[in-house]
Amino acid sequence: MITLPPGCRATRYTFGGNPRHSIAVELTHHDHDTWAIRRDGDVLNRDGKWEWEPTPSERDDDFLARTRFDFTDALKLAAIEYANGTP
Repeated sequence: MITLPPGCRATRYTFGGNPRHSIAVELTHHDHDTWAIRRDGDVLNRDGKWEWEPTPSERDDDFLARTRFDFTDALKLAAIEYANGTP
């Protein structure tokens, strides 16, 4: 078993080894830890649709509320998107 140094944690999970078909779940910070599901510059929203992700300074509260998830939901949704063959 590997012991990580104090304060060290995973901040990114990637589904798939094929660069043409991978979905990343990345830790993002906005007041507290939230997770985003990203693919090729797009981010998954709560309606299950992919939308373009603006630069951090252009992301408003509505965008963050639409596209950020808790860890459990983010992993579940990313796995579903990957299983469904989202390119």
